[in-house]
Amino acid sequence: MQQAKTTQTRMTRQRAVILEELRKLNTHPTADELFKSVRARLPRISLGTVYRNLDFLADTGQILRLEVAGYTKRFDGNLMPHQHVRCIACGRVADVFPPLPVPSPEGIAVSSFACILSARIEFDGLCRECMEKECMEKRCMDRACPDKACPDEACPDEACPDKACPDEACPDKACPDKACMDKAFMDEEGAAPCSTGERSPEPPATQENQAKEAGHV
Repeated sequence: MQQAKTTQTRMTRQRAVILEELRKLNTHPTADELFKSVRARLPRISLGTVYRNLDFLADTGQILRLEVAGYTKRFDGNLMPHQHVRCIACGRVADVFPPLPVPSPEGIAVSSFACILSARIEFDGLCRECMEKECMEKRCMDRACPDKACPDEACPDEACPDKACPDEACPDKACPDKACMDKAFMDEEGAAPCSTGERSPEPPATQENQAKEAGHV
């Protein structure tokens, strides 16, 4: 019995590797995430062994166990005084330095509790990646909204149907000789006087007309 207890409390090679790998990371990994790093050095180690050793190291004060309701347990190998901020979107945890003063639980009474043992400070926030993702989704929603002007239509003059086409900005360019096209066609057909004032050419003489003219002669 004494030998089994000694084996449980002593620093085994597996436990030492787990502790070393945890201290290399500042991402506050879960047991599953740390298992991948440890397995690169100890291919035959099991996930259950990693779980048990992490709990032992946390219970003996060699590492920190981060537990929040609704989130997977994470572990921290940094024992320096500090606090943590957790991303409310993805659960990522980061260190906060320097730590803020923790309020004392003395004098706080709760009817359903006999006593309050300790207090701690933990911050909630959004990591940069989740913030950028949220901003991108918001921009996409704004573009999809029919009441929201598309950035490509930021200039109302360009999108307005009442705005004259650039090619029609000068009416003189659209109308040759500053005269209506329909009127020009009418002049050519002889339905209206020629606007130029020049005499229209006579039709060419035919053989029948030439014969009539010769008889009269």
